[in-house]
Amino acid sequence: MMIRVTFVFLVMLTRLGADTVVLKNGLVLRGTVDKDNTIVSVFDGIKRTIVKDTRIQSTEVKDSFPNLEGFQYYQPLIQHGGSMPAYAIEIQSEPWDKNGRRRFSYKGPKPTKPMTQAINFLNPRFAKYRGVDGFWLGQISTNQIPRPTIMELLRVVDKASQAERLRAGRFLIQAEMYPEAKASLEKLALDYPDLKETIEEVRKTVCDLEARQILDELTSRRRGGQPRKVLAGLKAFPAKDVSPEILSDVQELLSKDEDQAEADRALVGLVQMLADELIPKVSEGWSLAIVEVLGALTDAPDAVRNRVEGMNKPEAKTIPQKFALAMSGWVIGADLAVSDLAKAKKLWELRGLVTTLVNSANDAERARALALLQADDPGIDIVVRIIDRLAPASTTLPAETALVENAPRSARIETKRVLNDNNAQPTEYMVRLPTDYSPYRQYPTVVALHIGFGPATALKFWGEEADKRGYIVVAPEYNTPGQRPDYTYSISEHAAVELALRDAKKRYNIDSDRVFLGGQVLGANMAWDFGLAHPDMFAGVMVVSGIPAKYVNKYLPNTEKVPLYVVEGDLAPSANEMIFGVILKPMISRGWDVTYTEYYKRGMEDFPEEVPSLFNWMDKHKREPFPKTFSGITARASDDRFYGVVIKEFAKDTIVDPSAVEPLGKNITKPAKIEGKLSATANLLNLTMTGVKRADIWLSPKMIDFSKKVEVKVNGDKWKFKGIIKPDYGPMLEDLRLRGDRKQLYWARLVVK
Repeated sequence: MMIRVTFVFLVMLTRLGADTVVLKNGLVLRGTVDKDNTIVSVFDGIKRTIVKDTRIQSTEVKDSFPNLEGFQYYQPLIQHGGSMPAYAIEIQSEPWDKNGRRRFSYKGPKPTKPMTQAINFLNPRFAKYRGVDGFWLGQISTNQIPRPTIMELLRVVDKASQAERLRAGRFLIQAEMYPEAKASLEKLALDYPDLKETIEEVRKTVCDLEARQILDELTSRRRGGQPRKVLAGLKAFPAKDVSPEILSDVQELLSKDEDQAEADRALVGLVQMLADELIPKVSEGWSLAIVEVLGALTDAPDAVRNRVEGMNKPEAKTIPQKFALAMSGWVIGADLAVSDLAKAKKLWELRGLVTTLVNSANDAERARALALLQADDPGIDIVVRIIDRLAPASTTLPAETALVENAPRSARIETKRVLNDNNAQPTEYMVRLPTDYSPYRQYPTVVALHIGFGPATALKFWGEEADKRGYIVVAPEYNTPGQRPDYTYSISEHAAVELALRDAKKRYNIDSDRVFLGGQVLGANMAWDFGLAHPDMFAGVMVVSGIPAKYVNKYLPNTEKVPLYVVEGDLAPSANEMIFGVILKPMISRGWDVTYTEYYKRGMEDFPEEVPSLFNWMDKHKREPFPKTFSGITARASDDRFYGVVIKEFAKDTIVDPSAVEPLGKNITKPAKIEGKLSATANLLNLTMTGVKRADIWLSPKMIDFSKKVEVKVNGDKWKFKGIIKPDYGPMLEDLRLRGDRKQLYWARLVVK
C-alpha cells in the first residue's frame, strides 16, 4: 500500500510537459506543434500561437500532453441544444460564484439575452463551461477562476474515497495551488494515519515547489530593478520544511546581497569622507552635486555605482583627485572621468547648461544656455554622454525612504497633466510606477490604451504583472469630455497619447528603446492604428481583441519594423478569415516579427490570462531606433515622422480626414510613401518620397559618419546634399526637449524643399 501511494504522489508531482518550441529571441511555447509549410502553430488546449518557422531555434516533440486530473460536474440545464454564434462582441461577464456559475452576455448576429453559464469540467489548465438558460460552449484558463470557487468545486469529490481525494490533491499540485495542496495533504494525513510518513514526504516536496515559485518571483523582481524588495523577500523567506538545497541557494543569494549592501554603504561613506575633507579646504559650490550623488548612491546603488568607479584609477593619488574622478564620472561616465578638480567642476557646469536646454520652458533662458554651450564647444559626444546620465526633470527622492537602508517602496499610481500643454482641453494621463522605483534606473514601459472608460481600467489590466517585471505603465486619457467610449481615429486622440508619453519621458526614467504600446478591445483598435502610424516610437505593439480598421489597412507595410503581437478569440468577427488569413499570415510568411495567438471558443474580450505571455514577449524585444532600411506610409496629418524623416508639408490629395475614411480605408488612394536605405560604405542615405512637398531629415552617427563627406539623395537627383555635416547642439537638444527620447538622438538636420 505504501509503495502504491508513494507512486501516485510522485506522478502528481511530475512537472507538466508538452511539445516545447524555443524561439530565437528566447521565448518558449508549449503545446502540440502543427506545421503548414513555413507557418508553425502551437496549440496548448486553450489557444494556438502562430509564428514563422525561421523564428524557431529548436523544437522538442513529445507524444502528447501529460495526464491532468480532471473533474466532471453535473449542472442542471434549462436549454440543452443550440449552436454557437458566428461571432460574439461586447462580452460582459460577472465573477464565478461558489457553484461555478456566472452571468454572461454578448452581442452576436442574432438578438440575445443574458444567460447563466456553468462549469461542467475542470482540470489544472482549463475549465469547460456551457450555458444553462442559453446555448454556449466555452472554456477558460483555470487560473482565471477564483481559488475559493475552485476549492468549492473540489468539494464534490467523494470524501470516503482515498483515490478521489488523491486526485484532488494531484489537481491542486498540478494547478500550482501550493498552499491549498499543503492543507489537503494535512487532512489526508489525519484521515489516513498509516500514510502519514509518505504524505509528509510529499508535503515537503510541495513546500519546495512553493519555495521555488517564490524564488522565481524574486528573480523576476531582481531583473526588474527591485533590489530592496528582493532583499526583504530573501530575509523573510519561509524556511519551514524547505529542503536544505533551496535554503542554501537562498542563503547564498542573501549573503551576496548583504555583502553588496555593505560595499555600497562603504562607497557612500567614502564619497562623503572625500567631500568632508575637500570642501572646507579646497573649493565651495559642490554641495548640491554631493547631495545628488550621495542620495542616488543610497537610493539605487545598483544603477549608479559604476559611475564613481573612476576613484580606483591609478592616477587617483590625492583626495582632490579621487573626488574629481568620482564627480566627473558621475556626469560623463567613469571611463572618461578626469582627476583635475577644475575640469570636473566644468563638466558639472556643462551639465547645468544641458539641463536647462532640455528642461526649461523659457525661450530666453534656453537661448542663453545654448550660446554658452556653443562658445565652450565641449564636443557633441560629451554632451551625449551627459544626456545619457541625466536624471528626469522632476527627480526627487521620497524623504521617508531615500536614506533608509533596505526599505522597499511600494508601487504607486499618479495622475499627471502634461506640462506646458496649450490645448483647450489639457492632456492628462495616469502612471503606475513599479515597486522600488528610482529616478536613477531606466525602466521598460507600457503605454496602455484604455477600453473607453478611463485610464484606471488600463492600469488595472496591465499593472499587477508590470509591477512584478519592473515596468512603468503610462495610461493616457485620449477621450475628450462627453465623448462616447469609442476610438475615432482622430488627430486629437493621437496627440493626447503622444503628448502623454513625451511628458512621462521627462518626468520618469523611461528606457525609450523599450517602450511598448498595448490595448484591449476598444483600446486595441487604437493600438492597431497608433502603433502602425508611429512605428519608430515602439519596441512592439500588442493588440488584444482589436479591429484593424480605417488607416490600418493601408499602413500594414509599416509593421515590417515594429514587432506585433495580436490576440483574438476565434469567435471575434473575422478573426481567422480576415485578421489572420488576410492580414497577419502574409506578414508572418514574409518573416516579419509578428505573433498571432487565438483562443478557442472565445469572443472579442480582453483575455487577462494572456498578460504574462505578453510580458514574456516584451522582455525579449528592444526597439531598433536607426534601421538600415525603413519605410513609412501615411495619409493623416499627425502621422508625419518615420525614422528621422519628418514631413513638414504633404502633397495635395494625400491626406484623408479621419471622419471621411471608409471602414476598410478603401478611399485612401494616394497615401504619402517614404523609403530609406543607408549605405555605410558610401556614407549615403538614399530616400524615395511620394506625396511629400517638404521634409526635414534628421541624421545620427548611428546612420552616417560625420567625420567624412555625407551624401543624401531624395528621389534620385531631384534633391541632394553632398559634403561635411557639422553636428549641431541646438537642433539636437531642442528635439530632445520636445520628444524626450534619449535613445534616438539626432545630431543634425537637413531641410528638403
